[in-house]
Amino acid sequence: MKKNLLFLSLIFISFGVFGQNYSDDFESFAAGDFIALKNNKWSTWSAAPGTAEDTKVTDEKAKSGTKSLKFVSTTASGGPTDLILPFNTTAYDKGIFELDMQIYVEASSAAYFNFQAVAPVGKTWALDCYFTAAGDLNVTKGSVGGLAATAKYQQGTWNKIAFKLDLTLNIWEVLLNDVSVGKYDNPNNSVYAMDIFPLNQTAPNLATFYIDDVNYKYTAPVQKDVDVAVLSLNVNQKVLNGKAYPVGGVIRNIGLTTIDSLDFTWNDGTNNVTQKLKGLALAPFKSYTYTASQKYTADKLNNNIKFSVSNPNNLVDLDLSNNSKSKSLTVVVPAVNKHVLAEEITGTWCQWCPRGAVFMNYMTAEYPNYFIGIAAHGGSANEPMLLKEYVDGVLTFPGVTGYPGIVTDRTFEGDPSGLEEMFFTQIEKAPVSFPKNKVTYDATSGVMNINVTTKFTQNLTGDYKVVIAIVEDSVKGTTTAYNQSNAYAGGTNGVMGGYEKLTNPVPAAKMVYMHVARALIGTYAGDGNALPDNLVANTDYPFDATYTIPATWKAKNLKVVSMIVSPTGEIDNATELDFVDFTSGTSIISEHPAFGGIYPNPSNDLSNVELNLTENTEVAIKVTNISGQLVASKAYGTLNGDVMLPINTAAFDAGLYLVQIQLGNSILTKKLVVNK
Repeated sequence: MKKNLLFLSLIFISFGVFGQNYSDDFESFAAGDFIALKNNKWSTWSAAPGTAEDTKVTDEKAKSGTKSLKFVSTTASGGPTDLILPFNTTAYDKGIFELDMQIYVEASSAAYFNFQAVAPVGKTWALDCYFTAAGDLNVTKGSVGGLAATAKYQQGTWNKIAFKLDLTLNIWEVLLNDVSVGKYDNPNNSVYAMDIFPLNQTAPNLATFYIDDVNYKYTAPVQKDVDVAVLSLNVNQKVLNGKAYPVGGVIRNIGLTTIDSLDFTWNDGTNNVTQKLKGLALAPFKSYTYTASQKYTADKLNNNIKFSVSNPNNLVDLDLSNNSKSKSLTVVVPAVNKHVLAEEITGTWCQWCPRGAVFMNYMTAEYPNYFIGIAAHGGSANEPMLLKEYVDGVLTFPGVTGYPGIVTDRTFEGDPSGLEEMFFTQIEKAPVSFPKNKVTYDATSGVMNINVTTKFTQNLTGDYKVVIAIVEDSVKGTTTAYNQSNAYAGGTNGVMGGYEKLTNPVPAAKMVYMHVARALIGTYAGDGNALPDNLVANTDYPFDATYTIPATWKAKNLKVVSMIVSPTGEIDNATELDFVDFTSGTSIISEHPAFGGIYPNPSNDLSNVELNLTENTEVAIKVTNISGQLVASKAYGTLNGDVMLPINTAAFDAGLYLVQIQLGNSILTKKLVVNK
């Protein structure tokens, strides 16, 4: 098993004769026998029985009788044992599949095995099962990731691990010592083989465990004439209050009759949305993925989502028990004016760093009014976007040891794949500070005059600090130094935002770097003289700084990020100011009293900019895409009073846009998301 460790060329393996049921207590073998060499029901990852990938029968321990299989890893990366138990010549994707076995993990050791979803091995992992050195059982969803089941297990004794897979309805259940510890739907709803690979993810990374009494059985499905089932409900488990989310699901025709028409319905307790689809031509055991035309707007009072199907071919479904799925969503309410800041360390040399870029870009597009991202490049003296002082600062955070690394609000660190969960934790925390940025730029000299004015919600004492960072989007390079190392090339290490379709390295001509940290004004820790030690509520505390933009930077792609650092070193709040296409002498601001908002946001075909003007004001609006290309603009001349200015987004591609609103001599930039 070489997943995320060492991938070899995939070899098609022939495994001999199979049956629908299998049971083995290993009593018919002699201690010291290689199991795959003596029993053709078993094989190895490279189809090499009797080699180091095989394992031996032992009489050291046994659950029943006197014998079992012993697994020992001899390297920190796992293996070399890599034993395969195929369940069939091809994968099962319907019917009921059940497996149970006994496992004994030595004290302070660990164990690991996985299910392969399809043949040949090495293409898709259906699940990963980790018995950790800390005594945790963690079952994840294999190639797609995500924790599916967890429980505590006892080391130094036998534990029964079992799986009951309803492949027809996509219901996967995990049992430990005959107690259910998790039930879930699996995006990779098929099973072909078990792969046992000794692995310990905790130092010193060596594993020793035993397996005994392996049993599996398969039961073919029994079909009704008309029977449609909902396999999964597709909606985010955790959602942001007020944000619109797509709702849908995967349905499967498990009956004998081809389904041509069907009613799809979702309900959140208040809204009931039904859509009838025709021309499906859904043959028996074929699946269909549906997304509703109307989205669910997250609401803490309406957070129970039900997705159902009905009226197949305008006939009666003969089994209504499988026609719906429900999910209770966690609705997160963002604190007023709170922004979450993520600081990432990355580098062009780093083969895993495309993962950081993918998740940072996702968060920017998904939560444009709440999330701020900064990517500090380092790790090599040849890094073309090197900002060593920023990288060194991030590396001081406990737990950050490698690339890509993410720190959120200088409170949590983790892998970029966990960024959204960290965001949800932080966005609920009410800040005590509200910084606002104002920038005046002289295009001739390149000088930016930056003003950060902060108000606090309460009287405070302590060493609060201000950090200012200059960040550039859409950075491109022409030399090979801008090539991006890419471990995801060819899809070997899974899907990663399109990088799996690119080469290794990705040539500079195809790379656009976002969130690039260009400069720190002051230090990473912040300026301790920017704010007094005694802070009075609702008082403006201005802090001024000056920075000269190098000619090699593109001013229109820059933004200023300001952060308020608490005495504990955590970021209390942050704000950013984009200045796209700004002109000399224009004041770039992050807030304006006349701005009432952009609604709706996200947009589908039309949004409106609301302004509440108290005096005659010259107004103009420009809309640019994330690459800085102008997609819409209009000068409105002099306006006064309450006005609504439309932005027609019907022809826009889905994505993130920047809306520049010129109000007299000031430019206010806001983000707009367009969904299709």
